[in-house]
Amino acid sequence: MSEAKKRAGVEETMEHITPFINKIDKSVSEYPTFISLEKTTGIPKGYLALVGGVALALITLFDLGAQFFTNLILIAYPALRILDLNHSAVTAAANEKNGINIAQKTIIDMYEPYAKKLMNEKTE
Repeated sequence: MSEAKKRAGVEETMEHITPFINKIDKSVSEYPTFISLEKTTGIPKGYLALVGGVALALITLFDLGAQFFTNLILIAYPALRILDLNHSAVTAAANEKNGINIAQKTIIDMYEPYAKKLMNEKTE
């Protein structure tokens, strides 16, 4: 196949796809996430939405990586909770003085409401 025929085939395909992508672009223009992604990456919103939609459909349809994403959430959420702590130097020093490190403090903070609820239920 010659280079001219390949180029003509690509142009013909793009003529069919472009109106569809423009329609997607108009419908996602109201979402600020797509606008900021377009500014950051330089890729049109329509292409980003189309690729994201196809990827999401394939992941859902073929159950790709479900175990991986579940494990990622189970590991990443507590890790992010630990990293997200904004303790002042005084609080950190007080916790260390009491023998409580940041990881223990995070775990205590995460489960404290449930423990209080259980304690209230038992006392009533």
